Amino acid sequence: MSRVSAERYSSLIDPVLTAIDGIIAAAERRGSDARAAGEFLEFKLYATLHIGDQIRNQLQTATSVAEAGVDGVIEVSLDRAARFALYVLVDGFLFESVSIRDALLQFVNMVFGLRISEDDRDILKKLKQGLQITRDGNTGLEEWIDQSRYPSWLTKLIRLRNITTHRHPLRLPEQFQWREEGNGPPSWRGLVAIESVAENYEQLESFIERTEQEVAGLLRMSLNQLGAFLVK
Repeated sequence: MSRVSAERYSSLIDPVLTAIDGIIAAAERRGSDARAAGEFLEFKLYATLHIGDQIRNQLQTATSVAEAGVDGVIEVSLDRAARFALYVLVDGFLFESVSIRDALLQFVNMVFGLRISEDDRDILKKLKQGLQITRDGNTGLEEWIDQSRYPSWLTKLIRLRNITTHRHPLRLPEQFQWREEGNGPPSWRGLVAIESVAENYEQLESFIERTEQEVAGLLRMSLNQLGAFLVK
């Protein structure tokens, strides 16, 4: 991992780990053991960032290169295996990033000793009832549990995960950009985008980075708020 990547990981993850440790300690004082659930939540965040880095690396080989060929004809080359791997990684990124919410719910279930079954499909409803989560509450969980308070980016992220999981792979079209590097011949380089909203596209690399920051940021804020709620 490069120094830049390590520093970025630290800035996104360290505050979350600190908050999780504090909540686990508070839960233990209440007689609940949430360590395993806390580790699972950490794993989901690590997995999201790890796949994000893999996507950034994969983009180096998964984009088309257009160069002048014989008689000035533009020839486009594409590593199809690398492009397929990119689709798989995007699918994994969406799955893991949305799974952070599911891991958080299980963590909260253990912290408060609610004893909701891990495979209970009504866990959202039961958590709202058990913790009395309302639109105007401040437990730190409202933005994850109450759909009326979902941030717009989380709503879109869940929709994208549902599309690629249950319907079809997301479109990853390319836009070509003129490139001149070093002593080599100039060429056109493809920039991969993602259809983040119907008919609206965003560069895949910026989408990945923005999602990482938003997920980690909301998780940090929610855990800090939950920690304060616990000690009331």
